[in-house]
Amino acid sequence: MKDKTGYGRTCAHLASEGGHLEVVRYAVETCGEELLREKDYDGRTCAHLASKGGHLEVVRYVGVTCGEELLREKDKYRSTCAHYASEGGHLEVVRYVAATCGEEVLREKDEYGRTCAHWASEGGHMEVVRYAAATCGEELLREKDKHGRTCAHLACVGGHMEVVRYVAATCGEELLREKDKHGRTCAHLASVGGHLEVVRYVAATCGEEEVLREKDKHGKTCAHLASVGGHLEVVRYVAATCGEELLREKDKHGRTCAHYASEGGHLEVVRYAVETCGEEVLREKDKHGWTCAHVASVGGHLEVVQYVAATCGEEVLREKDKHGRTCAHEASHEGHLEVVRYI
Repeated sequence: MKDKTGYGRTCAHLASEGGHLEVVRYAVETCGEELLREKDYDGRTCAHLASKGGHLEVVRYVGVTCGEELLREKDKYRSTCAHYASEGGHLEVVRYVAATCGEEVLREKDEYGRTCAHWASEGGHMEVVRYAAATCGEELLREKDKHGRTCAHLACVGGHMEVVRYVAATCGEELLREKDKHGRTCAHLASVGGHLEVVRYVAATCGEEEVLREKDKHGKTCAHLASVGGHLEVVRYVAATCGEELLREKDKHGRTCAHYASEGGHLEVVRYAVETCGEEVLREKDKHGWTCAHVASVGGHLEVVQYVAATCGEEVLREKDKHGRTCAHEASHEGHLEVVRYI
């Protein structure tokens, strides 16, 4: 039972991961409790794996058998049992680890600078977030990870409205305006994921036009970021709220929303931008001299290339960028045969 898999795991690791307490007990009776302290190639013990799966009885058994120090152990990512339990939303395991090791374990930061509250917020685990805040104080929700993100940022990334509301109610709306290291607010991050309800809430709470017009370090607004992902409803909402001129805004790369939608092959967003701003938005060039036709050709998005050509005329396909390349050059370089054939 001491034999290890290619990932460095023993039978005890695997039984702990699945929550099979009787197998874990048998492994210990047969091989000794030191088996529970063994680490896999990620530095994880049986306690880490049981915590990740929310297997409280296994976590308790390991804690009682080996002592609380095993629950404090950090893996190669500096994650404790409390981090893993929080990531999975396993409140009872989080409570047990905190009661056994002390509340400071909830404040511990992993390799990414994240506490248990960060991980619970990203996963939308409201009860764990509440417990962490009630135990450690609201300042835990304000803590920033290595990317400068608070619990509010991470909840917005996942579109977890209930957590966003709770954090804002607990810490104040100014937390929603906080910028991460990329200059992105909660509204930016919710736009990236297409989480319209969260975007609306942040805008209504912080001031619609102000927060939606904010630019990140690359000059991107919420409209740019929603266009990247093809999130039409968010793009519509931002344009309706701030005015169509926001769709014409260029970021630091000289790109509009239409460029990003074209690059991603998001035809409905491209169409909407044209209906709202006119076909000239498709002719706009970025800093490389690329039109929407160029960026669509790079990505091999035939439908977008066809739409741009039908809207602007085939001459747009002959346009050259700053390196003298046409759409055919770009499509050829990326191996997009159907686009090359069409052109």
